[in-house]
Amino acid sequence: MQCWYQITVVLWLKFRKKAKNASRCLCFNHAMKLSLSRSSAVSSIRNAIGIIKEVVAFFNAFAKRNYVLNKVLEAQLMGIGVTRWIERHESLRQFVSELPKIIQALESISHWSESVTAPKAKTLVTALHSAEFVISLQCLHSICALTLPLSRLFQKKTLDLGAADGHVSFGYSSKATGNV
Repeated sequence: MQCWYQITVVLWLKFRKKAKNASRCLCFNHAMKLSLSRSSAVSSIRNAIGIIKEVVAFFNAFAKRNYVLNKVLEAQLMGIGVTRWIERHESLRQFVSELPKIIQALESISHWSESVTAPKAKTLVTALHSAEFVISLQCLHSICALTLPLSRLFQKKTLDLGAADGHVSFGYSSKATGNV
């Protein structure tokens, strides 16, 4: 069954006219994603996501920059997805775990003699070192660590509400005790 949020309003109204007894059922995963997307209302979180996207775009813009990153990171940097939350979790996890290497690659590029690339790399290094970015990144990472198992669980075709409730309860108790 398709999530009712994914059906446009017009289609839902047409469907509703034909099937008068149909009721909409909420998709747990979509509801959770909507709640998480509200974190973008916090300017620090929105700015941190913007900086991450800027770093990824910086490396992807030119092969020479990407080569430096691949040499240091030994992998391709994943972009922050807009619609797929599991990919967003994974890319955020990669960014957090590889942050020192990303900064190392940017610092290497900042010593180049190119008039556009070097200053931009230096600006990104400064942004990645800011306390606001680091704290926001850790908050995002912690939230994603709590919600990733739920997101995977909610995408299963057979959803066990008891198991989902157990994951939610464990997530809240871990958050309360600081075991994230």
